[in-house]
Amino acid sequence: MPIPAHRVVRHIDSDGKNMSRTHPTIKFKNGPPMLTVPERFKEYGFDLQQIKREGRVVLFKRWKERIPTMQPHYDLVILRVAKEHTFPNGKTYPEREVMPTNEQWGTYGWSYVKLEDAEKNFALRVELERQKEAKA
Repeated sequence: MPIPAHRVVRHIDSDGKNMSRTHPTIKFKNGPPMLTVPERFKEYGFDLQQIKREGRVVLFKRWKERIPTMQPHYDLVILRVAKEHTFPNGKTYPEREVMPTNEQWGTYGWSYVKLEDAEKNFALRVELERQKEAKA
């Protein structure tokens, strides 16, 4: 499954520098390393910063840095894995983690106004993912 154009993220380091050419990797269990969603990036005009992560369950703070008076919101996501894909023009996207699509929001992604609510659901989702892994 290729990354849709609207889902390509720009990697930003802690100093705000564009690090799009670097690709962090992570290895799950016995599988090969894959590209991971960065800890900080921009998407749809919002800044996202990872607050906590357990496996593929991730809690992000979402805000607009250019609007300092804007209250932050919190996105809880279960990252999906997109398999390596080669397009007819020869360009290949490696196996990678992807954020939920708009259509998957509500199933693999949730937004919260209060951090406390997001953290409660984070703990619940981590436990549910552990139960799924134990059954597999």
